[in-house]
Amino acid sequence: MQPATTAGAKKDTRLPFALGTSIYPAPIAGLGGPLVWSSGSVSTLTPIPKTGFLAKLRFKFTGSITFSTAGTGGAWYPWRAIQNYTLQNSLNYPYRSLLGDGIWQMMKLQTTNGLNDPITGTNYYTAVAVTGVTTAQPFYWEFEDWIGQNDGVNFSRYLLSAMTTSNDLTINMTWAPTSATPGILTAVTGSPVISAFSMSCAVSAEYLTVPNPQKYQWPRRNLVRQIVEDPSFNTPAVGLNTINLTPIQGPEFLGLGIQVLNANYSPDTLLPATTGITEIDIYVNGTIPLMQFPFADIMQRYVQMFGRNPSLGYLYIDFSNDLGLINAMSHTHRKVLSTAKYSQISVNVTLNANFTAGSNAKIVLWKHTQQKYALNQ
Repeated sequence: MQPATTAGAKKDTRLPFALGTSIYPAPIAGLGGPLVWSSGSVSTLTPIPKTGFLAKLRFKFTGSITFSTAGTGGAWYPWRAIQNYTLQNSLNYPYRSLLGDGIWQMMKLQTTNGLNDPITGTNYYTAVAVTGVTTAQPFYWEFEDWIGQNDGVNFSRYLLSAMTTSNDLTINMTWAPTSATPGILTAVTGSPVISAFSMSCAVSAEYLTVPNPQKYQWPRRNLVRQIVEDPSFNTPAVGLNTINLTPIQGPEFLGLGIQVLNANYSPDTLLPATTGITEIDIYVNGTIPLMQFPFADIMQRYVQMFGRNPSLGYLYIDFSNDLGLINAMSHTHRKVLSTAKYSQISVNVTLNANFTAGSNAKIVLWKHTQQKYALNQ
């Protein structure tokens, strides 16, 4: 039954946005060329062409690595050559600010269909041999940033406006310095030494075309999604570690990722017998427990939501819906954790004796939020 129409109100007879828009993929070219890794540098801001509503960004990396001394084992994480990926507007409003591992985590959470890793399990990925090879090895990999919530019925939620009436949207990379490139290797044996490293990135966008607003409704544009990573808690220790989430300008948390790194960038195993994580709790107003997750509980919750095991030391608490980030029937304000409701929100991470403190040990927070932003027009 349709709700009664207010007397004198004019009924909106425009057609849905989905009927008037179409997908328009295009490379972002002619703007200084590809983004090129340079030790410890920040790339030139790359403007996103003003073509329509921005729905996705794709980043395709190619490069080469050479070991002067090969190792005898280890894992290869090329995304760690990125110290920070930023998507912002001309007013420095950040829609994304992610470390390399945070990029990988974003791919894991937005890609819930299938058991393969969304970066390393695709054909556009090359594994590098850490063992026994001292000649140059080419590599490639890619990631996607879904601006819209998903490719289903929520495809138009959180779109960013990339039109002549909006603030300019830009992307840039802060590259890890040469001294940090060993971080792209983990759990290594045999002390491999990187003698040469290069990497460049080509970017493409996926837009939704702009239909006639007199005939078609436009999507809501004053609600935006932010994914911002906070690596500042760099003194974790065995026992209770309390990290304050507020004040953070009043957003609503859709979810919260927690990554535990042991010394020398080594991620927690996330295995019952060897994990350094005992429990993760959310407290409000200092002393009130809002959520309490022993390791086994938060691990199982992740598996049930995303259909795969967590890895790289990351666990995730989803506040927004029951079935993960891209649940087609999720509701914008369902079960979000609002910073306007509580004066203080903190994350308590209890670590046990399996955790190894030391250089480059961290607890990293992956903050997935939404908030109103009137300038996304």
